[in-house]
Amino acid sequence: MRMKFSVIIASVFCWVLIFTTGIEAANLRKGPYIIYTNLNTQMKVLWQADETPTDSQIEWGRTTSYQFASGPLSESGSAEDEHQFSHIITDLKPSTRYYYRVSVDIEQATGSFMTAPPNSASAVTIYGYGDTQSHPDDHDRVVKALLADVDTNSDRRQTITLHSGDWVSDGDDEEVWDGQYFSREYDYVLNFLSRIAVMGGRGNHEGSAVLFRKYWPYDYQDSTGCYYSFDYGPLHVAVVDQYVLFFPESPQYKWLANDLENTQKPWKFVTMHKPAWSAGGDHDNDYLSQLFLDPLFEEYGVAVVHAGHNHYYARCEKEGVQHITSGGGGGRLNTPDPGYPYVVMSDESNHFIRYEIVGSKMTVTAIRDDGSVIESFELGESVPEIKSMPWIPLLLLDND
Repeated sequence: MRMKFSVIIASVFCWVLIFTTGIEAANLRKGPYIIYTNLNTQMKVLWQADETPTDSQIEWGRTTSYQFASGPLSESGSAEDEHQFSHIITDLKPSTRYYYRVSVDIEQATGSFMTAPPNSASAVTIYGYGDTQSHPDDHDRVVKALLADVDTNSDRRQTITLHSGDWVSDGDDEEVWDGQYFSREYDYVLNFLSRIAVMGGRGNHEGSAVLFRKYWPYDYQDSTGCYYSFDYGPLHVAVVDQYVLFFPESPQYKWLANDLENTQKPWKFVTMHKPAWSAGGDHDNDYLSQLFLDPLFEEYGVAVVHAGHNHYYARCEKEGVQHITSGGGGGRLNTPDPGYPYVVMSDESNHFIRYEIVGSKMTVTAIRDDGSVIESFELGESVPEIKSMPWIPLLLLDND
């Protein structure tokens, strides 16, 4: 209670100082948005101001009365493109809803999240998409549909979303991050970022990845590559960076092999940008990934490789591994070629994926931004059971 009282006093002081001295108040520039820390008792909340604020802090709790507070926080730096803030909320209960409120001077923004499930959980739902670059209006429609799907069962589905890369069209330009992925003009995107922890990887449009690492400080394995992994209930996710070396004996390759071999989780995912197997279009299949990564996926029983790069939905099945291309998050759409090897389904649409695990079964559902289903199939047996496949004749799906 003392901490909460001190926050109220600090907020009142901030208001008085701004209005009596004529100081211009800072505003939110990015966020708030959240990152999962790989601990089901924590969540990291991040935001950025447009200038140095007199005061910035976060409050949180099981209700919107916000029983706890951080007190005033320090910014990352005072340069023009700094003014970043973050706070890891700790001592949380797994599978529990929390609410929070971020303040930057007199501006406030709220959000909520469900903490990760217990480590022993056998059921979980996560989402996936990618290539949100270039068209924030399309991205807004995709996450509007995603949030509508979450809200049909929000206590179970308010969780994490995998991002397969190409977040923006030019990842080395601060203003592009402002105008595309973090645009404050799109309410559904702002709502999505405040509620769903986005866990993603580097695409070619992230460039040097300097700004990508700045805004998405995941638990990277080294100082240059953007590869890491995390657990989420019964799921293990390895995020691969195809823009640093990944041939055998490279640090990333050895890390990935060790990571996939030693996880005890029953479900294994890999997220990367360039698909080893896809349906052509703007980019061909990635030969190096086929040569070096594919054998690891098959050897260690990876269930799903969630990729992007091509701006459409496609699913290829090879040696029991589902290679999903989910590049319909906002980039200009490409036309898939269903005649490519191992293609089971393809669709030219803005979309997202729902991955729903219950014990030894997983249901994968690809959903367009209008809410219609591209396809839904089950994993957990030797051959996926196709539950729905609209209008594309099976004869068009023959492989080369």
